[in-house]
Amino acid sequence: FLATVLGLGTILGKMLELSGGAQQLAQTLIRAFGEKRAHWAMMVVAFICGIPVFFQVGFVLLIPVIFSIARQAKMSLVKVGVPVVAALITVHAMVPPHPAALAIVNALKADIGTVIVLSLLVGLPAAIIAGPIYGSFAEKYATANPPENLVFDEVLPEEKLPGFGITLFTILLPMLIMVAKTIVDLVAPKGAVYLGFVAFIGNPITALLISALVSYFTLGLARGMNMTTIGKVTEECFKPVASILLIIGGVAVAHVLLVDAADA
Repeated sequence: FLATVLGLGTILGKMLELSGGAQQLAQTLIRAFGEKRAHWAMMVVAFICGIPVFFQVGFVLLIPVIFSIARQAKMSLVKVGVPVVAALITVHAMVPPHPAALAIVNALKADIGTVIVLSLLVGLPAAIIAGPIYGSFAEKYATANPPENLVFDEVLPEEKLPGFGITLFTILLPMLIMVAKTIVDLVAPKGAVYLGFVAFIGNPITALLISALVSYFTLGLARGMNMTTIGKVTEECFKPVASILLIIGGVAVAHVLLVDAADA
């Protein structure tokens, strides 16, 4: 179950990276917030981008954007980077479809849509405190002076970036599907014939699969990629997930062995 979630989330992250979607989100929100509040904008970008993708994927995805925005806004890398890390790790730890949150949902047999809403309500204030607020304090005591060869210039020209609306829709689609499933469950009459179909569509794996397929069109084919390129990108996505799956599998095996030993 978690293996499929990780794989599909990685595909979404890769499509977001290759299309320049993260850069588009950052630039649009910087214009909305203003350069003086760029660290707040980057927290929002990371919070949004972190919903469908694994923490490591989101961090690597946003590194070039962090350097670019810090230079553009003339801000410390600490002040811009801390909000990104705080937002990514908060979403990763609390919001489905991330593995830990999904494991807890399954263990407690909780409603996934309700968990998403509540985790966002709790997670956003946590990301604000640990991100822009703490980052503004930390920059007074910590400096970041990376070597010149670590300063990223991997930014695409504006005309090659996907639209802000379609990028945001693609990233949030899995969460929207799962929340919609919860809403239908609440308002639909008991025993409605379509509830089985809604439950299937609202399953995290189905929601992520639909979102990954949508990203092939919105962030792939619409940006000039062909199906051969998309196929190669998809294949490459699973390599970095292998080590994570090995750890999850090892923990699961250890848990089973410990339970068996305790029973014996």
